Amino acid sequence: MKKWIHRIILFFAVSVFFVSFGTVVQADVPHDLVQTEAKAGSIKLQWRELEGAKWYGYQIAYDSSFSAIVRQGEQISTAGEWNNVTVDGLEQDHVYYARVGWGLDPDRCYQLFCQSIEVRTAPGMLYHVQYVGADEHTAVFTWDEYPGAAEYWVRYNGEVFTTTNTRFTLTLKEGSEHKVSIAACKRTKEGFIAEGMGRSLSGVSPLTTKITKKNFGIEKNYNNKGVIYFKAAFQGAGYEVEGVTVSGKKYTFSGQSLGGSNALLRIGDIQNDRMYKYRVRAFVRGTEDQLIYGKWSDYSLFCSQKKISYVAANKKIKLKWNAMTGVKKIRVQISNKKKSGYRTCATVPLKNKTYTIKKYGKAKLKKGKAYYIRLIPIGRLKGKQVLSDAVFCGKVKVK
Repeated sequence: MKKWIHRIILFFAVSVFFVSFGTVVQADVPHDLVQTEAKAGSIKLQWRELEGAKWYGYQIAYDSSFSAIVRQGEQISTAGEWNNVTVDGLEQDHVYYARVGWGLDPDRCYQLFCQSIEVRTAPGMLYHVQYVGADEHTAVFTWDEYPGAAEYWVRYNGEVFTTTNTRFTLTLKEGSEHKVSIAACKRTKEGFIAEGMGRSLSGVSPLTTKITKKNFGIEKNYNNKGVIYFKAAFQGAGYEVEGVTVSGKKYTFSGQSLGGSNALLRIGDIQNDRMYKYRVRAFVRGTEDQLIYGKWSDYSLFCSQKKISYVAANKKIKLKWNAMTGVKKIRVQISNKKKSGYRTCATVPLKNKTYTIKKYGKAKLKKGKAYYIRLIPIGRLKGKQVLSDAVFCGKVKVK
């Protein structure tokens, strides 16, 4: 009977010892092991320093049982709150398991390991990342799905935007051109996000979806040379213009400017004495120089006249012009300033081919004073009369 009592007492004593020892061991292991960084062939680990530890031994394995260890090494204590190590020589886009033990010297630090965690290296680069759309405030990107990706990160202007789709519309900040980087991301069981190599796109720009008439027109008109210079205000990498005569033989022209907003676009071989209709659209450069276009503007009219003659005498200015195909009427205007203050003298049928100016407003023309004259051809678009861009005749001094 006494032997059984002794055995029972011994059993409980040993059990308490092992339970207590197990508790001590469990407490005396590195705490808070986490992954803090992932690159194509490396990871970075961090853990809380353990009081009394001089060295740490880390192991990286293919499996959670650590039967296939691929990397291991020693790390001296920092005597601070945290310790960390970067482990190189790993495979890209691969899952591993990591753990950290400790000891008093490098030869005895692979013991008393902490609980292992899942870690992973960074995914690879995305394929076919393309800049495919834009408007005044946004840019649109697409890319191929990356196998196993949990999400995608879009880096722009110091911010990170996340999406699970392979198409993303980014709201652009103010500025003419922007740089964007897009990467695939994968998660570990512990929630760490491994960001892949970003695919960068530069030259991303807002795009004016439709240029209004007030923001586009003729800057210079060299009638005698058949040359027109256009100018546009818009957002984008450039703009293009196309035109065609409104009647008669279909003389056409087209051109493209890559100079950005307010750049001049020269168009040659313009047929004189003909009314043209023209329109414009802006564009940005997408992936592989593919152009992303805005909408065509509404049509405007202009007429390139070869010769407008005048005679100034007896306090009058007599104008003469050639016949112009596609023009219905001519509006005659006068001003004492070159760029403003124009008043309409009359709107006359084209067939008249002449008009005499006697007054500026209600006042008669003054001898010795200079005036500015311009003619505005009037055509028709969609059944409505439309004023063309003004044709400047020149400065005339009354005699």
